[in-house]
Amino acid sequence: MEINEFKAKLLQSTRKLNEAMDGCLDKMGSCEGLTPNQARIIMIINLEGSASMGKISDSASIAGGNLTNICKILEKRGLVERGRDPDDDRRVLMHLTAKGHEIASRLDTWLTGRMEKGMPENREDLILMVEGLEKLSEMIIEMTKEKIDERD
Repeated sequence: MEINEFKAKLLQSTRKLNEAMDGCLDKMGSCEGLTPNQARIIMIINLEGSASMGKISDSASIAGGNLTNICKILEKRGLVERGRDPDDDRRVLMHLTAKGHEIASRLDTWLTGRMEKGMPENREDLILMVEGLEKLSEMIIEMTKEKIDERD
């Protein structure tokens, strides 16, 4: 594959993946009255147990100011709460409330059910997909570290 074809396919595929994930989160979240980003945040906190705003921001690719506003909405709905990190009083961690855990469980059940229907029969294909995505991510991260010219 030539470099120009690779670039075109990479841009097209990542756009499709982002749109597909957003569509999935939209359908999943709308069942619970959540926006896609709210559903994403609930899922991240559920997977982590608790998470700092920085961790959530990195995992969800949501800027700090937007994330703060979304978390305030989730707090008002009684789905998340802020607490101090027991190991470092300066850090604030977001936790799911009991109501947040209930919703996270339903979101996870919804997502797992859809994923199981769409999974390839051969589980080794899943490993190849994940390895390919990880390798691609690492390549792109390395590309952004390298300074090409004075405009960087």
